[in-house]
Amino acid sequence: MGNSIHRSNLIHKLSLQNSIKSAWLRVQKSCRNSDSQAIVSEAEQFHITVDQVVRKIQKQLRNKSYKFSKYRAVKIQSPGKSVRPLTVPCIKDRIVQRAILDILQKEKLIKSTIENKYSFGGLSENTSQKGKTSSHSTDPQYGVRTAIKTACLLMNSGHNYYIRTDIKKFFTKIPRDKVLTKLSRKLNDKQFIDLLREATTVEFENLSKMGKDSKLFPQPGSNIGAAQGICLSPLFGNLLLSNFDIEMNSEHVKCLRYIDDLLILGKTKQDVWATYRLAVKHLDRLGMELYHPLKKEDRSKSSCGTTAKAFDYLGCRINAERVLPSNDSCSKLVVRTKQSLDGILRYSRKSTSHFENTSNSFAELNRICLGVISWGKYYNFCNSKEKMIEVDHKIAEEFSKFFAEFSGIIYRAATPIQRGAALGVPSTYADKRNQIYPLSKKTSTTKRNPQLKGDLCW
Repeated sequence: MGNSIHRSNLIHKLSLQNSIKSAWLRVQKSCRNSDSQAIVSEAEQFHITVDQVVRKIQKQLRNKSYKFSKYRAVKIQSPGKSVRPLTVPCIKDRIVQRAILDILQKEKLIKSTIENKYSFGGLSENTSQKGKTSSHSTDPQYGVRTAIKTACLLMNSGHNYYIRTDIKKFFTKIPRDKVLTKLSRKLNDKQFIDLLREATTVEFENLSKMGKDSKLFPQPGSNIGAAQGICLSPLFGNLLLSNFDIEMNSEHVKCLRYIDDLLILGKTKQDVWATYRLAVKHLDRLGMELYHPLKKEDRSKSSCGTTAKAFDYLGCRINAERVLPSNDSCSKLVVRTKQSLDGILRYSRKSTSHFENTSNSFAELNRICLGVISWGKYYNFCNSKEKMIEVDHKIAEEFSKFFAEFSGIIYRAATPIQRGAALGVPSTYADKRNQIYPLSKKTSTTKRNPQLKGDLCW
């Protein structure tokens, strides 16, 4: 079978307790860092019965009875941006998909196919025999940092011209069957490939509710498109473009790819544009397109010029000497922080007017602070202290406005209970629906209810 891996035990490896639990830890970390409180809460509830669920998953994988649930379609809409179609699997499915990804990326023939020194993102962090960490990681911060570092080294070695562009609607154009066929030849494990096919075949529970945006999601019955939000989708993209990564890099021109983001760096303008045209031809054979940096309608997604002038790349503003967070990323952080703080104020006003706790203010404040800290850690490789101080100043302004308004809400509250509700203090009388005999308007809370005996009284 040539270079095929003669193994029939990939499912056995997948179903090992260590494989499932390791995948759960990665999924758990991702859930804890989510901006969605619903996902955070779901992970916390799942953790309670995780050992039981892991054993069930193991058994189902071994007897070929594991079934993937329907996924939830979610539209992410940022100001001034097009809709991003996100696919959200349940936690149990995310664990199995993560475990499949881990197994695949440990196979030597898969690693040799997808690992390229100029390809970043969607790949697991590996350690070589010498103990050195590779330049690839599923951790976005690690992959971005390495891509930025590589770009800066190239710019400092005479690559003075660039083209930055994206592959249009990349995930929606990935031919899954073509990738599965490629994997099948390398793995020679039909049972594992069948499970992988099921893991990447998407069926939604709410696609009809997406309206006109439903066409942005992988369509039922179609083999075209890999769902954004599933950890296996970047791997499919990297497998599909493994030959592209080799073809695009030469002695004089380097093409850095982070999933669907391309940065072409060369020593002459002619070399850079020649590589861009080559990329267009290669992607055209796959039914894909690139944004054109000279077209007015494509300028938000692409640019070109000399590297002496700073340009945006992977959420950063870079040139040969400086790396700092992009203005767009900084603005998003400030806006997101302000919106979250405003949310606490709205809940606090509601709490004091309705005598009930609707939000834990301290917990929400802690979440907002952790978000700011996380953003700072993400950009800890940047070398512009001034930019970070500027962002800190804007964040501090938003917190100052918040505390001024919040203290006013507490001050105006009429009773200790109202002040406690605004602060998110728990109430012992939070749920009135569970009363055995609900109080009527005529019933006094200080009198014994004649219908009840013993200790069951108001």
